[in-house]
Amino acid sequence: MSRMHLRFRLRPTQPLGAIYALSFLTALGIATIEPFLALYLKTLVPLQFVGLIISASFTVSIVANLLGGRIIRKLHEQRALIFFLGLTTIALFLMGYIGHIVVLVVIFSLYTFAVTLVWFNVHLYVKHNSDAQHLSGNEGKLGVFVNLGVVLAPFIGGAVATRFDLPAVFVAAALITLIAFILFFELRPYDHEVVVTENENFWTSLKMFFRERELARIYFALFGLYFLYATWYFLPVLLTSHGLSVANLGLLYSLSAIPWVVLEYPIGRWADKKGERAFLITGFSILSVVGFLYGFGPSLPWIIAGLFIGVIGTSFIEQITFAAFFRRAGERDVERLSVFRSAMGLGQVTAPLLAAVLLSVAPLPFLFTFSGLLSLLFLANVLSLRRA
Repeated sequence: MSRMHLRFRLRPTQPLGAIYALSFLTALGIATIEPFLALYLKTLVPLQFVGLIISASFTVSIVANLLGGRIIRKLHEQRALIFFLGLTTIALFLMGYIGHIVVLVVIFSLYTFAVTLVWFNVHLYVKHNSDAQHLSGNEGKLGVFVNLGVVLAPFIGGAVATRFDLPAVFVAAALITLIAFILFFELRPYDHEVVVTENENFWTSLKMFFRERELARIYFALFGLYFLYATWYFLPVLLTSHGLSVANLGLLYSLSAIPWVVLEYPIGRWADKKGERAFLITGFSILSVVGFLYGFGPSLPWIIAGLFIGVIGTSFIEQITFAAFFRRAGERDVERLSVFRSAMGLGQVTAPLLAAVLLSVAPLPFLFTFSGLLSLLFLANVLSLRRA
């Protein structure tokens, strides 16, 4: 296929094809390091400090989301994606070469800031190029492409870690992200230029967001999902403590992501017809069961089974929360998205902080028991959600 033909196919006025391709490559790069992040940090500091490091770094994602609307106002979606994809690539390269823990935390924080705003822009592209009848379905398609990357990435990371070492995984992730950067820089799909109301007071927007109960409930649902995700950073430690090798860890994470690929698009299509509430209820019910399962300190086969079941549970939540938000956000969707996406960083900060406290006084399985209890609160929250 010639370059000009590629441009014609992937650069229409509704640029979802290019965004899906970008999302696949970006997810492939980012997910390459995720199963190995806690293991790598554990080689530099004691386990109880790993949670503190992850929490401190993810605090940056809250700031990134809160500033996201203003940044997009200045740069627009296209230029912002180019800039933050480039920053992501550079940060990943540096993390592969720097073993000093303080410098590594600073670079990881920059990486987190950049990745946060990459996905901020991706969701805006999907929203601004979808009609109401297909919003959940298009979010589901996004999930399919993202999770195709998530399926392949841990296998790549495991192969690199086995052949070389853990820092080499970050270099491999950087090379993949570099390809995503080059692709997007060449294609430059059209963006949605009028993305936010000028001169809107952010703090007013923040207060108004939480005065709307439905938006607040969706916010808490997204916070709950990413809180539970963040507890899973410690799952590789639990798996390897039961005898799973690093190479098999990468293969396991690749296989466990397959339900995301298979389920998220049909779930999105069903949610367009049935509403999001039932799917969110199903997802948090499953995650509460998995948390309690891990809390009982099961054998390795049960831990692996719980991972697959938990992935299925998140398939009912992840993309559905964004569709539910956009259906309720109104015309000020970009500025409100800055507030909404802060729930992701808040969950990723809170869970490792809590883990640092719990792991100083209790064994690792208790962390998952506690996450199961909190899942019941997140379940009660979505039970009170009304259909949009």
